[in-house]
Amino acid sequence: MANFRFRLATFLKLKIAARDQRQAELMEVLSIQEQLVREYEETAAQLEQTITEARQGCSIGRLNVDDLIVAQRELNHLRATLAHKKSLQKKLAPHIEQRRNALLEAEKEVRSLEKLRERQEKRFADEQERRDSLQMDEIGLIAFARRER
Repeated sequence: MANFRFRLATFLKLKIAARDQRQAELMEVLSIQEQLVREYEETAAQLEQTITEARQGCSIGRLNVDDLIVAQRELNHLRATLAHKKSLQKKLAPHIEQRRNALLEAEKEVRSLEKLRERQEKRFADEQERRDSLQMDEIGLIAFARRER
């Protein structure tokens, strides 16, 4: 009995490797995005803390101009950092979408090759079953013919 051999098995392996590569690329970009979101949230928390500390320093009654200037510089720096992080997130969004689309396309190619393999394997099994049935019929006819002699 012959075994089924998918002629495009090597091609399928290459497509699976390409799909895995696309998935790794997407995961890399998503981890960068997560890091940016974390950094943005940390910076926003620092900004809120700095604002709270500056307000508390002003509410005591005695204003120190140097402290206010330092606080204002810190606030400006934190706001600029937030704007930069938000800008990086916006620039990263198209890259994420591009990699998602590449992964979807690679997944579609792998699925179509796997379906082709399944269809060919079923066709092979059906043909093998048909041949086995014909062979059994032939054996039965030979046995019947021998008994009739």
